[in-house]
Amino acid sequence: SSHLGLGHAFASCASHPRVSGERSAAPRLAREMDKESVGSELYAIVAGAYPELAPKLVGMFLQLGLEECQACLESQEKLAERLDEAMAILDQDSQRQGGQPQRRAVESKPGEKRIDPEDGKERTLEELRQLCKGTYSPAEIDEYWVAMRPVVATAPPAAGPAARPRAEPV
Repeated sequence: SSHLGLGHAFASCASHPRVSGERSAAPRLAREMDKESVGSELYAIVAGAYPELAPKLVGMFLQLGLEECQACLESQEKLAERLDEAMAILDQDSQRQGGQPQRRAVESKPGEKRIDPEDGKERTLEELRQLCKGTYSPAEIDEYWVAMRPVVATAPPAAGPAARPRAEPV
């Protein structure tokens, strides 16, 4: 099973121009980016799926060289391939050290809901786990949860003077 669940974990970055493969009409030199900006852009994408591992993963990407990193930003498939390789290396390293894989189960705030991009419905993490149980691994479900947009609670209207409790006479 893939570490990515590409249809899920990276659906939100598919519209990102550097990931979706869109290219500007500017000459190649104008699109060249330095190591810092490439690293920042990779970090923004990777942190969406692996917030705790993003610094390590981006460091691993940068060791591949600037050209390979730019290729990952331009191709979602290339990025997924390299992320799978990096996660496999981290998992192997963790197993050699006798520890657990470095991923931990995702946690959510009590009552937190996110919007499922598949059907647009609001779900809690527990509801998502129940819905996807048996179809996806717990890690894939957690990756999907991380990629889902949180439901933004609307603030209640400001309380006017009538909403304030009245002091009881003594």
